[in-house]
Amino acid sequence: MGRAILSVVVGYVVMAIIVACTFGVLMAILGADGTYKPGTYWTTNTFNAIVLAGGTVGAVIGGFICMLIAKSQRPVHVLAGLVLLIGLASAVMNMGKPDPTPPAGVPTFEEGSSRGKEPVWFSFTIAIAGPVGLLIGGRLRRSMSRDTVDAATVPSN
Repeated sequence: MGRAILSVVVGYVVMAIIVACTFGVLMAILGADGTYKPGTYWTTNTFNAIVLAGGTVGAVIGGFICMLIAKSQRPVHVLAGLVLLIGLASAVMNMGKPDPTPPAGVPTFEEGSSRGKEPVWFSFTIAIAGPVGLLIGGRLRRSMSRDTVDAATVPSN
């Protein structure tokens, strides 16, 4: 039981670190002009696409790590379920936010974080991509360990 809980926590932390690093590096590279659409707090399509890809990669790695520690699919499924619930709750809360008013000039990252709003399609896509990535990562690790066992049982000539 302790191993399963540890695997869920570590898998989530790994995924969160990768997502946070993706945000930080991306914002540093794109700057405020490349992160936000001109005169708005809405993020650009480029920013959204890269964050979606980075988040999915982070989820695959998180699922892989979760399965590596747990050695069982159940904790990966639990983690995917938790991430789905958190993602859907976040998407619904994002829908309830008022549309942001235009900034006076180029928004800073702090302003964008507090006043910005993700496009609805993006919020729900991220909510689905995370759990799917986690399940893929868990399966990837599972298939790798199965291949290792298969290779070890093949008699040599």
